[in-house]
Amino acid sequence: VAANLIAGLILIAGLLAIPNIKQEVFPEFSSNWVLVRVPYPGAAPTEVEESICAKIEEVVRGLQGVEQIVSTAGENVGVVSIELLPHTDVGKLIDEVKQKVDAIETFPEEAE
Repeated sequence: VAANLIAGLILIAGLLAIPNIKQEVFPEFSSNWVLVRVPYPGAAPTEVEESICAKIEEVVRGLQGVEQIVSTAGENVGVVSIELLPHTDVGKLIDEVKQKVDAIETFPEEAE
């Protein structure tokens, strides 16, 4: 009897809480990561690490607002994940990262 009473109270509390739940079709959220993905068709992971990931890490390491850089080299692709410090302007940092990566002239010709 007590279990049914508790279950009923939880059900009633849930039904009363429904009108107070905020719903959004496209909720806003802030991410503290910026990902740079560079396809390199036909390349082995070691080649991707040396010719893609290491170069990207080098150019973004000195940017303000960067807490840590993690890179992953796989077959045909390199991904560099950049963790931002709290309260960093994400849009500004994305622009800076894009400028730095676009300025790298020593990427292999096959890299996209």
